[in-house]
Amino acid sequence: AAGSGEEIGVYTALADLYRQTGQPRSALTVLDDALILAPAAAALHQRAAALHRETGQLDAALRSYRRARELAPADPSIAHELALALDEHGEHAEAIRLLEEVAAAAVPNPADRGAALPHTLFADLGRLTYAAARSPSDGATAPPPGGFSPERRALLASAARAYREAVARRPEDAGYWACLGAVCEAAAEPGPALAAYQRAAQLALASANPGDHEAAISRYSWN
Repeated sequence: AAGSGEEIGVYTALADLYRQTGQPRSALTVLDDALILAPAAAALHQRAAALHRETGQLDAALRSYRRARELAPADPSIAHELALALDEHGEHAEAIRLLEEVAAAAVPNPADRGAALPHTLFADLGRLTYAAARSPSDGATAPPPGGFSPERRALLASAARAYREAVARRPEDAGYWACLGAVCEAAAEPGPALAAYQRAAQLALASANPGDHEAAISRYSWN
């Protein structure tokens, strides 16, 4: 018989305790026991997947995340974590595709942004698409002779959209603004790049801990 919510809660609390005290194997054993009682509990599969990922067992993590997603396809946190695991597994294109799929369902109204999807999802989408757009010799701020390839232009545009959504959800984050500036710089868009770098520097300087945003200040070099 399926376990009650109270029983499952005891298992998850114990697993979380093991995890917090650096005992991931014991935590996984507890979650395996919980899954015997509640095999259709997506949250348990998600917890197990996170532990597998933390311990470097990416194949097992992907299996658990995919099972969790089958059980709760509308949960963006599962898709987000699955995408990050896919990226770590070397499946970069699939990771980007999945994040874009989830991001496409976001509510466009800025007033609803905080409650729709987390800023971290968009920041990760921006990070992955920007990484995919960069070539090994990247570093020049101007397009190469003949211009960027259509694929690279599309990736840079996707990265810029993602970081704009990230700063819309978390406008006080200097790091996000600096990343947006870097993407605009790579796309040879000096105006938006300058504006983003300036905002990053302003936020960094106004922060109670400016040292936390050294990267934002160091990126502010466009002139």
